[in-house]
Amino acid sequence: MRRSDLVAAAIAAVVVAGFLCGVRIDNLHNGLLALSFAGVGAFVLHRRPDHREAQLFVAAGAAQAVLFAGRQVGETAPSQLGRATAEWLGWLGVWPLPLVMVLVGLTIMGFPDGRLPGPAWRVAFASTAVAGAVLAVASALWALDYERAEVATAPPFVAPGADALRGSFHGIEVVVFPVFQVIWLACVIGRRARATPDEARQLRWLIASVALSAVVLLVGVIVAGSPRAGLLTLPLIPLAAGFAIVESAYEALVSEVRTATQRVVAAQDDARRQIEQDLHDGAQHRLVVLGMELGRLVDQASERGDAELAGAARAARDQLLEATAELRELARGIHPSVLTHDGLVPALQSLVERSSVPVDMDIDAIPACDPQVEIAAYYAVSEALTNTVRHGRASRSTVRVTTCDDELRIEVADDGDGGARMGRGLRGLADRVQSVGGRLTLDSSAGAGTRVIVELPCR
Repeated sequence: MRRSDLVAAAIAAVVVAGFLCGVRIDNLHNGLLALSFAGVGAFVLHRRPDHREAQLFVAAGAAQAVLFAGRQVGETAPSQLGRATAEWLGWLGVWPLPLVMVLVGLTIMGFPDGRLPGPAWRVAFASTAVAGAVLAVASALWALDYERAEVATAPPFVAPGADALRGSFHGIEVVVFPVFQVIWLACVIGRRARATPDEARQLRWLIASVALSAVVLLVGVIVAGSPRAGLLTLPLIPLAAGFAIVESAYEALVSEVRTATQRVVAAQDDARRQIEQDLHDGAQHRLVVLGMELGRLVDQASERGDAELAGAARAARDQLLEATAELRELARGIHPSVLTHDGLVPALQSLVERSSVPVDMDIDAIPACDPQVEIAAYYAVSEALTNTVRHGRASRSTVRVTTCDDELRIEVADDGDGGARMGRGLRGLADRVQSVGGRLTLDSSAGAGTRVIVELPCR
């Protein structure tokens, strides 16, 4: 078991122990925050052990758990713990509050990567940390926050001068805590303004959850005169933030897989192109030269009146020309040289012209697309027409290519038997289409023909 899982389990145990003292509505949000922060942090760390923001989540969950359990004991003062133990535990539920707020603030300001966005924000956080530490020390030594925290147990000790400091302490708290929240909000807004697209998506979840809690809190204060409803929605903030982190990680993984697939497809196309070029410059060229030599041999045999030799040479030349044509078709299947030299539209026209099934073609003016997109478009039409000839038993087919909103849409339909399925060829084509960010749809009801739709990005 990972260390983060053990820490999360320990935090859960502390929260459960706190609930054994009863359910205190005014303290419930602290327990829920402890569970949500720790649970989300452990979940992310289980998959990404070095994620700094998730580590902050677990730390915030631990701090909230101590605060929650301490207040549970302090508010109920269970007799089975003994007075001294209850007093010390109750003490832990009061004075750490400013430090817990500082830690939660760091978690929010550091979202989504666990790092503060710049030197100015590091200074701002340092100021909140100093202010929080001063308030926490004062609360710990002089028990200045017991009345506000509604803790029933007495403090285990009180330094001299508490009465003189209490009024000033509460006045400072009233100012400092809202300033903390203003700094957090300003940091998140500033970060959102300069965020990358991925960070912006994650920050939207955080901002939406904070806004929801703020609205519920405000409505609760106006309608019921209590912020309790808003406090109970606070655990939604770490849950939303955790969802954003997981969603981002998933999208990053999908992007990496797609990039890797694109590299593989591009490497395959480069290899195909090289083979096609080698065939054209090597074997095909030699066969053409040999055909010309046989042509001269036919002419010489005819001039000498050797009809038998002329006929044999002519037959050999015809077979050689057929072999050359077959080799040319093979080379075209390995890589469409017409696509490289003439462009997508002429390449698609060549496919239509070679089809043994009559094809109606409707092609819009196509802007220049990424070479890999054009290759995918070519093979989409090639595979669909090949399937029509081999399996569709169609009398006619249609190729329609349109563009709209930077998207290339290809539709190949026939009037055949239908009932086609995603076989090996279409599955390979779908993989190629997906590798460039497109999608393939097959519509082939029995007796209603087959329609293959391919949508590709063309930017």
